[in-house]
Amino acid sequence: MARVNSEEGLTEITVESGSDITVISHNFWSSMKKPPEEKSGQKINLIQVTGRTSITGYVVLELTFPTKDGPVKMQVEAYVVKGMKVPIILGNDFTNQYRISIDRLTTPSRIIFGFTGRSADVIELETEPRLDEAGNAFRAYTRPDFKSNLERRAFIRRKSAKRKNQSKRPGGAIPVKLEKDVYLKPEFLTLVAVQVNFSEKQEEGFIEGRLESNSNSADFYRTADCIITPQNKSIQIANFSQKLMHLPKGHV
Repeated sequence: MARVNSEEGLTEITVESGSDITVISHNFWSSMKKPPEEKSGQKINLIQVTGRTSITGYVVLELTFPTKDGPVKMQVEAYVVKGMKVPIILGNDFTNQYRISIDRLTTPSRIIFGFTGRSADVIELETEPRLDEAGNAFRAYTRPDFKSNLERRAFIRRKSAKRKNQSKRPGGAIPVKLEKDVYLKPEFLTLVAVQVNFSEKQEEGFIEGRLESNSNSADFYRTADCIITPQNKSIQIANFSQKLMHLPKGHV
């Protein structure tokens, strides 16, 4: 929950890793007492949505989150989506910019606001928050903004190399996927839970460490060599970069 601009009361805010961008419902935006000016421009052309939704522009919002240690104020650009049910969804652009993370080891879970040391309780949803008014799921994402053909070719080569590496897995190898969204702290080693389908008679499995990059070639992370069992499905991942890094649920 947060105060949006100068609106009275608190508004439900959803943090959702499935959205590349932060979005605000057109209905909620238009119902505000003092709705911020809706803007348009080239950046709108770089946004795509699926489902029965459409983007009309973007607005600048000031969000104030109450915590027991005092309020946390943040400014964010939110794209106005027609047909969206929930008021506001904070996407990866917001969580990466302000280094927001979710601590699920506490009860209830908490949202941690970067280096402020402040946090607030959150409720984890079991339903899909990205629904349009017809109840269909939609997705909002950014298209690559290539400045030259060289950038476009480099992007295609990276995607091709990633697919090729996945196809080179040895026969009989079992995929290991992240059980939940993971936020890796900068220059930090994190223990994360994974999903593995062990065969009935298999007692353990070996995971070979891999060095990978997270979209930007300068941001590297590495999984450690380890042995996992049906009783202990967890691995260690080291983030070598100086940025908070997000790995989505189901990441292989």
